[in-house]
Amino acid sequence: MHDVSFLEHPEWFTTLRSRQLRLTVRRTVHSAVKVLTPSEFSRREIARAYGAEEKTIVVPNAVASTFRPISRESAAAFVRDRFGIRARFALCVGDLQPRKNQIGLIQAFERLMAACPELPHDLVLVGKETWYAGRVRLAAQKSACAGRIHFTGFVGDDELVQLYGASDLFVFPSFYEGFGLPILEAMACGRAVACSNTSAMSEVADAAAILFNPHSIDEMTRAMKDLLLDAELRVRMERLGLQRSAAFSWENAAQRTLAVYYEVAESRARLRSAVRTAHVI
Repeated sequence: MHDVSFLEHPEWFTTLRSRQLRLTVRRTVHSAVKVLTPSEFSRREIARAYGAEEKTIVVPNAVASTFRPISRESAAAFVRDRFGIRARFALCVGDLQPRKNQIGLIQAFERLMAACPELPHDLVLVGKETWYAGRVRLAAQKSACAGRIHFTGFVGDDELVQLYGASDLFVFPSFYEGFGLPILEAMACGRAVACSNTSAMSEVADAAAILFNPHSIDEMTRAMKDLLLDAELRVRMERLGLQRSAAFSWENAAQRTLAVYYEVAESRARLRSAVRTAHVI
């Protein structure tokens, strides 16, 4: 179970999807022997919502081996040929939906360009179109920086690693995440990260990112400005990010998940044995 965002913020979902999740997730959590979730934040939220603290276990996500440092020059050439983006850029990855806060990022980017006109950067938004995409695109069209904002739509991992590799900065302004996998992906690709300080994101990023309040356009603007103008800070955050991403492993996640399956299977086997013994007696 990734998170309980559908309980905390039903406005981020269609009415039908919100109702469906409220009904089915409660039933599933209550009937489950164990519940796996990717962060301590989500474990606490699940326990608060469903009283399932004792049976909820944290198994953090990790990054696929596809995401790794690559040549910035070759990545920039790929992005230029594939997407037509020639400028240096800041990158954001996430479906175009309310909780990802792309509209806030567009506002912060516009404010950054007004404050620092010497910066040559564009803003690249990667993510699947959703019911909310029209509002994000409209915000970009109305921006004073409209010509410097690019949408790629959904991309596969092979293209995504090129986009990470070509970027100067990764920004993740989401309001709420049960984990925040793009943070680790960008770090694994050797990119400096600025991200929200809410929900599980500060837990995932730890001290390897510049954190900001996603509700504050000023804080978001300042975080991007600091990383883009201070090369020494950017390099330090890139190094810390590589170290942080290496602390997460899918092998460890698989082993911990398997251990939970064994625990559940053994407890069921003991229960069946006790039932058979009781019947004999």
